[in-house]
Amino acid sequence: DDQLINYGLDSTVSILRTTPLALQEVHTESIDIIYSEVDKVNLNVAPNGIDLQQIYIKRTRYLIKNNSLDHSVDKFYIDHVADPSLGGYLVTTQTNCIKSVMGFSRFELKL
Repeated sequence: DDQLINYGLDSTVSILRTTPLALQEVHTESIDIIYSEVDKVNLNVAPNGIDLQQIYIKRTRYLIKNNSLDHSVDKFYIDHVADPSLGGYLVTTQTNCIKSVMGFSRFELKL
């Protein structure tokens, strides 16, 4: 399995990772009324609750800058781990993605 070894901090590259509120989305997929039987003889039913299905889209923005004036970075990697909250998210971006497994993607950039 591929693994990267961290050698130390590199102050020539700056990384800012944010999740701006304006980029987040919540969509209602369906709303269903849940019924329970009140009278088994007449089969009367009464509302007991609702089943709400929503889709959450969480976007992460990376701002990456090479602060070096005279050196480029040929291979720069970002390891992104999907948020496990709300049952878990999927990483859907494929641009510059060189490795992807459930809940994790690695991206390769040139700076």
